Amino acid sequence: MNQLNDAKILLVDDDLNFQKVTMFTLQKMGAHVVSAFDGGQALEWWEDGQFDLILTDIRMPKMDGMALLRAIRRKDSEIPIILITAHGDIELAVEALQSGANDFLTKPFDRDRLHSKIVRCLKLMHLE
Repeated sequence: MNQLNDAKILLVDDDLNFQKVTMFTLQKMGAHVVSAFDGGQALEWWEDGQFDLILTDIRMPKMDGMALLRAIRRKDSEIPIILITAHGDIELAVEALQSGANDFLTKPFDRDRLHSKIVRCLKLMHLE
């Protein structure tokens, strides 16, 4: 499995257990991970840091993942954003992609699927 070559990933999810497991998984893949519990906190981290990719849950309190996606896309059209949800809603996936998400994951997902989506998004970013 290709490593993520020190990619800096912003992980946004209000579920502490999911966040810990996903952070551990991403770190084992070679990424540097910064985590946030909601879109508002993530937006602050994003404005202060250089990230290669954002991996965010959709359903969160305060500012959800869709609002975060739209806020970031107003300022940055290039950073890859992958949205995550526990609710496999096709309409929501379509809305996310139309709003500028690069990809969409439904919980639960396995390590290989997460890795392949991140690698694909990072490769596309470097091709543009």
